[in-house]
Amino acid sequence: PAKQIFAELKDHAPKRPPDLKSGRDLVREKADLQDFFHFCGGRALPRGAMGHVPEGELPKAEPSHRAMRNSTNPDSGMTGEQQEIFQDLMRSVKEKQERLAIIEAEEATDIAPSKAKTARNKEALELRNGIERCLQDIN
Repeated sequence: PAKQIFAELKDHAPKRPPDLKSGRDLVREKADLQDFFHFCGGRALPRGAMGHVPEGELPKAEPSHRAMRNSTNPDSGMTGEQQEIFQDLMRSVKEKQERLAIIEAEEATDIAPSKAKTARNKEALELRNGIERCLQDIN
């Protein structure tokens, strides 16, 4: 019975009528609207500026930066936006580690307890916590 059903479906395939009009060209319509409203239909330009651009002088629209940010990098498997976030987090971790190394070097030279030493310890603790938060954000 299945073969018979498929044979009947092949015989009765829908066919496009020959007199059917073609549909709307949405890409062309969008480009026309973009051209018309580029400068609010020409009302945002000075009066003398309308119509004085030779044909072909206007640059073609290029893909937006947003499209580049949303495309996936095959090497890392991350989008451009994710890569930017990752780089920012890694830069932050590096800066905090450098500052922490400076504080630890100062700690090694200053043995006596003081308010400055307490402030450095507090800053070092904040830096360590900041590094830990950044690493958790990366994961």
